[in-house]
Amino acid sequence: MGHKPSPQPMRYGLRLPLPSTSFDAAISTQALEYVEDVDAAIAEMYRVLRPGGRVMIVDTDWDSIVWHSADRSRMDRILLAWEPHAPHPRLPRTLAGRLRRAGFRVDAQQVCPLFNPDFDQNTYSNRLVDLIVSYVTSHAEVPVAEASRWAQDIKDAGEEGDYFFSLNRYVFLASKP
Repeated sequence: MGHKPSPQPMRYGLRLPLPSTSFDAAISTQALEYVEDVDAAIAEMYRVLRPGGRVMIVDTDWDSIVWHSADRSRMDRILLAWEPHAPHPRLPRTLAGRLRRAGFRVDAQQVCPLFNPDFDQNTYSNRLVDLIVSYVTSHAEVPVAEASRWAQDIKDAGEEGDYFFSLNRYVFLASKP
């Protein structure tokens, strides 16, 4: 199956219109994995933080997704087609090194699992199904019928009490010396 190139990420000016050393803290939650030039974004965080300032970054490693499906092969195809939705789908693996190279001291790293044992309408995984279907059918040439069967399989598992979803988010705390 051929893949269309992923859409170009939105390009924002990487220089914040803020003076250097003007903030005590910066927080990035589920954002850097979607930024094309992660190192420039981290450098900009460093620039605007005062000495002693702290940064907290939370991002997902999309290889950590575990989702029960009756059709493992189809699940693998859907998740592979979903992967290009972010320029850096495995960012946490390199984040500590990127922070250190930018001048930060990495103070803590931890995993924050997201676990949905039920397919409740207010869960992250429930909302994620529609996003994935939309993305893979419009950007990755996955036929609508295949994506719809995958989504129905997920919903059926929930109705049958056979649902399981887990995804790891990683939290990094760092400070500017």
